[in-house]
Amino acid sequence: MRIIDHKLIASRIPNGVRVSDVGGNPLYHIAHANSHVHVCGHVHDKKDQMRNVMRLQAVKKKTMDSKVAVANMAAKYLERDKSFVCFEDARFCLHPTPILTSVHVYDIPLDHWPMIMEHKQAVVVEGCMIHSKAIFNTTRGDLSSIGARYEIDFMIFP
Repeated sequence: MRIIDHKLIASRIPNGVRVSDVGGNPLYHIAHANSHVHVCGHVHDKKDQMRNVMRLQAVKKKTMDSKVAVANMAAKYLERDKSFVCFEDARFCLHPTPILTSVHVYDIPLDHWPMIMEHKQAVVVEGCMIHSKAIFNTTRGDLSSIGARYEIDFMIFP
């Protein structure tokens, strides 16, 4: 499901625009040679620690990939190149990009997003999360618990 979500979100972003994938998986961007993406990949919990260990092994294999762009992205990760991945909590990342993406990131409170956008000089966040079924009954509304509003401007399944 996340691959579909990544593709849907990517389809909404103009080609050539720098993007920060907040809480994203660098391996996904390595495998797709997404050199326009910066990943804020802070370790939040033990699951993240384990993912990082497993990811490191997979990235090492990608350095030998026959696709030069993929191998180069893997090398950037291993070099801890901050233009690609910062290992920072997104609230403190200052790598500027006009667009942020977030695919099923649940460990960042929604009220942190305005600060993240401000620090990263972003004007748009494209993302997806799974919410209560109530959000699927209307195309716009308020999330009073977090002081936010939502609007769905298109639907895949009417």
